[in-house]
Amino acid sequence: MLKSVHTTPIDVNSSFITHLLKYTPSPRDTHRSRAFPVAVASCSCTVWPVIPFLALRGAQLFFAIIVLGLSGYIGGKFDDSWSPWFALVTAILTLLADGFLVATFFIAPAFTAPIICLGIDAFLWLFWIISLGGFADQAGPVLDLSSCGGYNLCNSIKGNMAMIVFEFLLFLATLVFSGWWFYRERTGKGSAANPEGGHVASAGAIGGAPPTGSYPMQQQAPAPVASPAPYPQDQYQPYPAQSPPPQQYTQSPPPQQQQYPEMPIPGGQQGYQYTAQH
Repeated sequence: MLKSVHTTPIDVNSSFITHLLKYTPSPRDTHRSRAFPVAVASCSCTVWPVIPFLALRGAQLFFAIIVLGLSGYIGGKFDDSWSPWFALVTAILTLLADGFLVATFFIAPAFTAPIICLGIDAFLWLFWIISLGGFADQAGPVLDLSSCGGYNLCNSIKGNMAMIVFEFLLFLATLVFSGWWFYRERTGKGSAANPEGGHVASAGAIGGAPPTGSYPMQQQAPAPVASPAPYPQDQYQPYPAQSPPPQQYTQSPPPQQQQYPEMPIPGGQQGYQYTAQH
């Protein structure tokens, strides 16, 4: 005989267990979340403080628009001068570059990494130096004229010169700031969190790897849910095998034949005849 141990079965198809199994992370998802710490979280962060970054870029855009208009007006009056047109081209490049940085600051902050901003600021700062030197050289003789007091062209030249100086100083400030921030990121002196912007530093988001000294945001993977224990099978405890007792076979007696009563034969004949009774 076998002894069975009965256990209480668990309903596998219950809605609670099905809900837990549905959100159990697979090994591939866990490895992917560790290798690539969340692209969404990492792309929604920036290393720059929000207010200083937007204030400086906004001022550069504002003065670039003024330089664009004044340089076009002055260049139309002095066809033989190259400095107004060079300042106009520099203003257009400033509008494109700063517009790109401001847009990506909200859409894709990874493109506002310090190395990118440092290159853009250095390039435009060089252009503004050339614009300032060339415009001052060619506009100086005009401003020295005694008849330039209330002349509209002279006022436009003075105003354009002032705007170019402002742009030169603004790009010098952003160049120094970008270089200093890039140095912090490279040497690991930058803080992991930005108290003003509330974002996490991710200067190396373009290359796909976090920069030195920064701690990119990682999406917290859900805790693994223990899979339900398998149903315990009915356990049978075998007993020592015992040989069954030998069965004794007894020969059954032969079937008894039905006795039929004897009836006398009519006509006085001797003997008896067996008749079956129905």
